[in-house]
This record gives sequence, structure tokens and C-alpha cells, in this order.
Amino acid sequence: MKLFNIFSILGSLASIIGLVLTFQTDNNKRNKILYGIIAILAVSTSILSYQYKISVDAQLDLENRKVQIRKNASALLESYPSFANQYKPGQNEGMVNGLLILLEENKDLYPDTYNQYRTNVMKKIVRADIINEYEKRDLMEEAGNSALQFLKALAKK
Repeated sequence: MKLFNIFSILGSLASIIGLVLTFQTDNNKRNKILYGIIAILAVSTSILSYQYKISVDAQLDLENRKVQIRKNASALLESYPSFANQYKPGQNEGMVNGLLILLEENKDLYPDTYNQYRTNVMKKIVRADIINEYEKRDLMEEAGNSALQFLKALAKK
């Protein structure tokens, strides 16, 4: 709940208290009404502030996770070579799998991206296993370069 909503509710309750103060009744009855309103005000304020805290904490957690993902992607980029090498298909497959692991760990944040990338990579790996060695190298180089570009996008570099 937004902070503006909390202040709106508090302002409305303050208006009600002001209205009750204008009643021409005996002080004992008016005091009971005011104490009831103050109790409602205290309870509702604490509930609303707790809900606000929960929503803000959830947003902060989400932002912190995204920052951590960027750091992890940067760390992967630094540990990988700057380009995919056609003569090292195993290294390319390792880069692809490293990115796949990073996406899988965070698939709750990026479910569509994870599913699309996983499907695309698995097709390439399966296809690479059944074709000749030269085409396999080309395909794995393409997959490795794709993984590097994807990591750069995740790391925002």
C-alpha cells in the first residue's frame, strides 16, 4: 500500500474525530467515542504500516536479486574467454551451460527467458551431437557467442 493511502486514511480519521468533538453530548459519552476511534486509528495505522513495510521489503528484495544476478553474470563473463573459439567446442558448451545454470537459478524472475533459452540451446546441443564434427564446431561456436552476448545483456555491459 502506498504511503499516500496511509496519510489519506489518517486524514479521514482525524476528520471524524473533529466531527465527534463538535457533538453536544456529555463528556463521558464523547470520550468513549473518541477512545474507540483512537483505538481503531492505532490498530489500522499499525496494520497499514506493516503492509507498507512488507511491500517495500519485497521490492527491495527483488532489486537486490537483480543486482546479484548482474554481479553473477559479470563474474561469469570475466571467467570466460572474450570470444567463442571454433576449435574448442567443449569450452563453448561449458559457456552455454554456465549461462543456463544462472538462468535456472533465477527462473522465477525470468521464466519466459529461461524457457526460451533452454529450448534453443538444447536444440543446438542435440543437433550438434548428430552432425559431423565441422558443423558441430560451428554450431557450438554460435551457441557460445550467443551465451556471451546474453551474459553481456544480463550484466548490462
